[in-house]
Amino acid sequence: MPTRLFLERPEKGGFHNLCNKFVPPEGSNGLLRLGLKSCIEQGRLNQKIADGIFRLRRSVRLKDWLQKQDPFREENDSEDNNNDTNHNYNPKLYIQSDFEPPSIEYGHVESAMMKFAEGMFKVEKSTKHSKHFNLTTYQHTVLKELKADQRFFIWQADKNLGPCIIERSRYIERCFSDHLTCDETTYKQLSKIDAEEVASDTELALRDLVEERYDDLAPWEKDYFNRSYDLEHRMPQFYLTSKVHKNHGPPDR
Repeated sequence: MPTRLFLERPEKGGFHNLCNKFVPPEGSNGLLRLGLKSCIEQGRLNQKIADGIFRLRRSVRLKDWLQKQDPFREENDSEDNNNDTNHNYNPKLYIQSDFEPPSIEYGHVESAMMKFAEGMFKVEKSTKHSKHFNLTTYQHTVLKELKADQRFFIWQADKNLGPCIIERSRYIERCFSDHLTCDETTYKQLSKIDAEEVASDTELALRDLVEERYDDLAPWEKDYFNRSYDLEHRMPQFYLTSKVHKNHGPPDR
């Protein structure tokens, strides 16, 4: 191990091996003691120059387009200010529009942005990327083994006591035995068809509610709901945290 990594290693770090059937890869203890929030330094960072250039071009074009709408915007804003009901934008409840502003027809703005993009790509190619890693080659190997081995599941212990590792099949069994099937008043197991039907009914009920009260919504609320319909929302996820600090065993939460 390089001297720098030896000196920067964590002096204290919790790691809890709850496996009783399979043995985790050798070196898992030292790697997981770094914690699940440890940032892995990359030798070649992905700067996403193309995405940055695209966002810059869209931002400049959008501001130019909005300036052309000023006569209408100022009139509406003055009316809203007089009525004290200026609620056209709420940053806490906002989904970006997919509107693509037109190119700027006057001046040299478009050519200047094109030259800037070419210069950025040249700088990216000519920049020497660091070979500075905060994990050893051995630790990288262990990390790849853990990611590829689907027999194990790694999650956080309760009270911030470090990572735990357990067989994936036992983790799923604990989810059902300790929570999902032992409390019938809170949880109910559904088939895939039933779950899809509940999700569909919930979406339709929400759409009906929004449509029913649509005239009472502020403009930014209307934009939020209209744009959110086109998005794919992830289903809420259930997970456990192991109470390894308990003397009578590691129950789950």
